[in-house]
Amino acid sequence: MTTSVFVSGATGYIAQHILKSLVAKNYNVVGSVRTAEKGEKLKKLLASDKFSFEVVPDVEPAGAFDEALKKHPEVTVFLHTASPVHAIKAHGPQIKNVVVTSSYSAILTASKQSDPSFVATEESWNPITWEEAKTDPQLGYNALKTFAEKAVWDFVKTEKPNFKVNVVNPRFAGQDLLDILNENFPSLKGKIPVGKPGAGEEVKAGRCKLDNSKTRELLGFPLIDLKTCVVDSLNQIFRTRDQK
Repeated sequence: MTTSVFVSGATGYIAQHILKSLVAKNYNVVGSVRTAEKGEKLKKLLASDKFSFEVVPDVEPAGAFDEALKKHPEVTVFLHTASPVHAIKAHGPQIKNVVVTSSYSAILTASKQSDPSFVATEESWNPITWEEAKTDPQLGYNALKTFAEKAVWDFVKTEKPNFKVNVVNPRFAGQDLLDILNENFPSLKGKIPVGKPGAGEEVKAGRCKLDNSKTRELLGFPLIDLKTCVVDSLNQIFRTRDQK
């Protein structure tokens, strides 16, 4: 039996890549979108009968995902890229796995990130407070990601749902991306910024260390490196452009 997956916030950047991968691997996928128009556009983009959508205009109110989940008892995996854990517990008893997209900002403060002696692990948390969050927009974003992820784990601890929860914490590496693009795609030279080639390594030398050994042990397979991700993504974009 083909696994059915629900992806919240389906029109988001990360979510669309997840959708494409799931459809390519023959999963049945249901995505939540804010409007039917966006859903139809996404359906046309994916060009697959494996994808369908449910309109959830606002994900913030309690019960926002209730009706969508009631309509899809076949769904056993929920990927949260858009705060649906209460709805999953109430109306998705068949769901066994939930994946939440958080952020690197939930793990570290700026001071810890700039401390070469500090080692960040899966157990690390950004200790930001509500009062600090009110003082600066960037701190507000960091707090949003931190408190949202903590709310998920608090829910798991207090509600003890039947599903397992996994959280991914993406980060951004600007200069490294520029170096990879300029080194591997000569046709882009002069069309994209160069930045300061090699500066990424200099920055890393002054940053904290990352230890994701627990994640790698749990996954049981090697992670795809940044260069491979970037090169594969650009090649895909070029192929799509050439087909138009």
